[in-house]
Amino acid sequence: MRCPDTRNLQGGKEFPRETEKKRGGCDAVRQAKVEAPFSRDLGANLGALSRRIPTRVVPPFPSWTGRREGRRRSGMRSSPLWALLLVLFAAACAEPRRIVNDPNWVPPSDVRVEAGKIVIDEHIHFETDSDVIQPRSGSILDHLADTILHHPEIDALKIVGHTDTQGDDLHNQDLSERRAGSVARALRDRGVQIPLAPSGEGERQPLCQETTPACHAQNRRVEFLIVEG
Repeated sequence: MRCPDTRNLQGGKEFPRETEKKRGGCDAVRQAKVEAPFSRDLGANLGALSRRIPTRVVPPFPSWTGRREGRRRSGMRSSPLWALLLVLFAAACAEPRRIVNDPNWVPPSDVRVEAGKIVIDEHIHFETDSDVIQPRSGSILDHLADTILHHPEIDALKIVGHTDTQGDDLHNQDLSERRAGSVARALRDRGVQIPLAPSGEGERQPLCQETTPACHAQNRRVEFLIVEG
């Protein structure tokens, strides 16, 4: 059986059957037809072409690699640690906002600055067994922050939380500390920038020894002690 399309590309002649057997069948014949007429000329042309074209190594995608390198370098500047350092540096250099000798300021009637402390007439109320401040205490916190801002002689405050005698001692200690921290954050939100040191005493310093609801409410409180600079 003769291979289909076995004509020579140059002369139109057919390859003999011996060629098919010697070279491996129809596939070998097809390969011979393509390679035989052009192999010598093609090799010579490619050799001459390679001598005329200078060889130069060019790195792939230079613009992309440059952008990647730029992102790597800019990543150092935009890292969270770098941003945190900038915030801390700005906070250290910032001056506390104070209002000195404001002739139009009217001191609130429910907040007073006394020797070594700030006294508030109304307790700061929290949700039951929680450090979440109730909305009704927003007014007293506004007046407290306003008073601190208008007294530049107050350099720092210690915020002390207290609980009633109900519950476990360790739980009350933790609760008093968390409530003091909530008050400190509330003052920060209202523009107070002086140092604030929240702490807790738990149930160790009760104002009332009875076990009535009124006595428990009196013991649940937050105190503000002025720290001398």
